[in-house]
Amino acid sequence: GNEEKGKMTSEKVAKEDNGGKRGGEGRKEGLLEEERLLEEEELLKEEGISRKEEVISKEEALKEELRKQKLSRESLMEEKRMLMEKEAKEKVRVEMLEKQQQGLKQQLKEQEALVAAIKEEAQRQAASARKAAAAATSAKSK
Repeated sequence: GNEEKGKMTSEKVAKEDNGGKRGGEGRKEGLLEEERLLEEEELLKEEGISRKEEVISKEEALKEELRKQKLSRESLMEEKRMLMEKEAKEKVRVEMLEKQQQGLKQQLKEQEALVAAIKEEAQRQAASARKAAAAATSAKSK
């Protein structure tokens, strides 16, 4: 410990002596230099603090941006989910309408077949009525 103290003192003396000038002037310059170093250290601390604050505010801005992107992504996912639900409902509706259409086509075929059968029956009846009328006419003429 004493060795260090001696070392510090000799450095101080060398500093204060300041290259062979008189003790008073050297001491004054040494104090001014020390004051300048302290001011410089204070400025560096302030600069460090302001840089730290700047970094913190940038971090906060990035966190906010990430939060917004996450919300945006979540709302997009929700929108996508809703669209998929809507699409599924539409698909079910379309399938239902297609089945309905198939049913109607089937009914139409059945009705067309019925109409054709009725026409045939009507033609047969008309033909047999004509035959009967012709037979009656020929019987009258005999």
